[in-house]
Amino acid sequence: MAVLLLAGVAALFFLSLKPAEKPNPTPQACDGFEGKPVNYRCEGNELVYDSCRNGSLGALRQDCGNLVCDDFAVVGGEQRADCIESSAVSSATPSVSPSAQASLVPYAGSGLAPHYCGDGSCDAPENCASCASDCACGSRDQCNLTTGTCRARDACGDGVCSTLEGEGFSCCVDCGCTGGRLCDRYDNACVETEGLASDDAASQAALGYFAANATHQYNVSLVLPYAFAGDLFKLVILDCVNVTEYACQAWVTVNSTGSVVSVSHT
Repeated sequence: MAVLLLAGVAALFFLSLKPAEKPNPTPQACDGFEGKPVNYRCEGNELVYDSCRNGSLGALRQDCGNLVCDDFAVVGGEQRADCIESSAVSSATPSVSPSAQASLVPYAGSGLAPHYCGDGSCDAPENCASCASDCACGSRDQCNLTTGTCRARDACGDGVCSTLEGEGFSCCVDCGCTGGRLCDRYDNACVETEGLASDDAASQAALGYFAANATHQYNVSLVLPYAFAGDLFKLVILDCVNVTEYACQAWVTVNSTGSVVSVSHT
């Protein structure tokens, strides 16, 4: 009987004990990564990455939807996880239009809140292509719809024709013109060639100028059309008939009316 009584008292004692409360985990410090997404990875078909806000670290999750989460995608030249087209997995070409916005799962004790396209904050993986309302480029920039990155408009003229510099963006200096038009390098626009002096008329004007103003005799070597500041020109390159010790050329610019407007010699 005494044994049973002691067992009962012991049972009541243990039932009355409350488990010790677990202290809240200390929020993880950002260590200078405030607002910068880090540690991209795929979990199933979700893109997961960490982001800091107000000194606390939280995990953001984005369902890739009809896309495929690939741990080895290439984004802006950097290899990291991203949502990409299934056909591009082998070449790791990232998509710029995920089918779903990221949802936030904050770590215990963090001060993070969910974000979405249209909340006024440009958070990864948003970019100027997938969420222009939050990630709009500056007034002097353009958005590359393929990479989702902003590029300076004044990059026009760097000799590289990018997807942003087609005729719709008037960068014929880099991309040239179609349909037989000429690039006006002053206005940076493609112009029609109607009214342009013919090669023969320009050549005769150039030869006529030197027949009256020089002792050398020339032959026409090359005739090149160009446009500048709203006018059309032909550049006539002349070679000396008589061979000399030095190179002997004349460059004559003829305008659309057939008049010589400039002359230079070599």
